[in-house]
Amino acid sequence: MQPVPLPHQIVGGQFLANGGLLLADEPRVGKTGASILALDFLMARRVLVVTTASGRFNFGREVREWQAFPREVQVMMGTAGRVQPQTDVAVVGWSTVGNEQQQAHLLDWRPELVVLDESHYAKSFEAKRTVAAMALADAADRTFCLSGTPMPNSPLDLWPMLRTLAPERVSDLSFDDFMGRYCVVRHKFVAGEWKPIVKKGKNEAELRQRLDGLLLRRTQQDVGIREPIFSTLALDGGAVGTAAIRAALAELPEADEILDAAETGDTKMLEHHLGTLRRVTGIAKAYAVAELVKEEIETGKMQRVVLMCWHTGAIEALRGLLKAYNPVVLDGSTPAAKRAGVIEAFQNNRSQVFIGQIIAAGEAIDLSVSRDLIFVEQSFAPKDMKQAALRITNHGQKAQCLVRVAALAGSIDEALTAVLVRKVASIKEVLQ
Repeated sequence: MQPVPLPHQIVGGQFLANGGLLLADEPRVGKTGASILALDFLMARRVLVVTTASGRFNFGREVREWQAFPREVQVMMGTAGRVQPQTDVAVVGWSTVGNEQQQAHLLDWRPELVVLDESHYAKSFEAKRTVAAMALADAADRTFCLSGTPMPNSPLDLWPMLRTLAPERVSDLSFDDFMGRYCVVRHKFVAGEWKPIVKKGKNEAELRQRLDGLLLRRTQQDVGIREPIFSTLALDGGAVGTAAIRAALAELPEADEILDAAETGDTKMLEHHLGTLRRVTGIAKAYAVAELVKEEIETGKMQRVVLMCWHTGAIEALRGLLKAYNPVVLDGSTPAAKRAGVIEAFQNNRSQVFIGQIIAAGEAIDLSVSRDLIFVEQSFAPKDMKQAALRITNHGQKAQCLVRVAALAGSIDEALTAVLVRKVASIKEVLQ
């Protein structure tokens, strides 16, 4: 049966069809359905969709279910995939679109309309996928950008989209001008040169004016979905991991270097210096969270729970500690063909505990049978946390959702959380 679009999805589809560039509705509001309505309004064929590797099958399925007239949909696998002659809608992954051979093939196919789903993946011209996606979009007649988190770190993330797809809005600015106008920047001497470090946004009202008419954003509250309540879950890690945590701390560089990397979203540097500490801390938190989950399930305080982690160590610890509740796991090692089965087991109450890796389980899935979600570990990027948290909310969720972020008192969690909170506040100033 074809889904019945909600009124706000029809408005979103009309916005895109009438020339809107970026549909920035929060996760779970219904951007995918709205974009497919826009394809129908335009009677579009020869459509290229660029989305996440894990979201390809879901986007292809939704096109087949939502479209008002038949189109042949092809989900492309790997870099060797080629668009078939009968294909009307080709769905490719961000992870492969930067491949030179695939990019050349897609340009030769000449899509009339390009949909950049999760368009925040194209946030820097230094990345091959950004260059490829913008080349494909620039060559097409129309482009739709979809993202619930269009500014993962700062207003600077909007530059590739504006420069390529709405150049008239920034014709008076160079990259450096844009950064200086809309970002609070300080410079740091790194590897023999001074590099800019973006602390937060500024002149947000002026930037909103530049985006006027290009962007449409509705929050979950705007469309009748109750946002979750967020809180910090203070934990005592006990003796688990204490010695290892102290040993890892001794190997860390100066604290300001770590926080600078968090400010700029330099995840490679953070993982390099904090990797061991985070893994050990994550396992310590897994033990403490497992005890909490057992207590709350046994006392009836919660029926089912979603646990989000970053590292395999924490995931495996939770799987073993909570085996009495038949936990299901979705992480980067879960084959695409088995993702639906994992989610179905949790939705149909064959499991009381869902354990997910923040990135792998943070998009294109519905976990709203649970009202409780706990971040056992954190991501360095606020958009990852936001995307994952909203897996438990949707239009059918009747209960008030609770999202808790586990933190060990006095650990590195506290400083990194402060950075994430500041980034989120800056992003809201532009998009609200």
